[in-house]
Amino acid sequence: MDRLTEKHVQEIAEYRNVGEWGAAIYTLAAALPQTKSPISSREKAAIQEFIETFRSTTDPSGEWSRDLEQMTQWLDSLTVVQSLTEPEMISRLRAIPERFADRLTPADLDRLTVRPEEEEPGVWEETGEDLMQVLRQRQVRITPEERRDLWMILDALDLPRTELMKLPVT
Repeated sequence: MDRLTEKHVQEIAEYRNVGEWGAAIYTLAAALPQTKSPISSREKAAIQEFIETFRSTTDPSGEWSRDLEQMTQWLDSLTVVQSLTEPEMISRLRAIPERFADRLTPADLDRLTVRPEEEEPGVWEETGEDLMQVLRQRQVRITPEERRDLWMILDALDLPRTELMKLPVT
């Protein structure tokens, strides 16, 4: 939801809150092409899977079937970026301390370094959250390439990218 307007987010939430899931997903699918922002392959698959849950809905008029096809066309019109695999995401997170060594404190860098003995379930999500917290607190300037990389890391971790969008870009 980090790429949608506040109006779209509110509208989707209102539909969701009253159990109008079909209207919520339709609104989401219609809003995404307006953002002209790419989505990840993971996001596209999740949205498409949700749309497909409505395929078996009884629809004597055929109207809902047309809406489902329209939503699929909207999704197919989007720029889709291949999501990172887990090894790719881990590799990029491991490179963060070196990449930001000139912009973060030694304590921050230590906080973002995952040692082999520390690898356990949830460590990468925690590292991603810590990374965003440190970058936000320090208002670290990032390059457009770093923004793309961070976006992909957060996508792979299924973490929100709202704070990333607030970081200054050089």
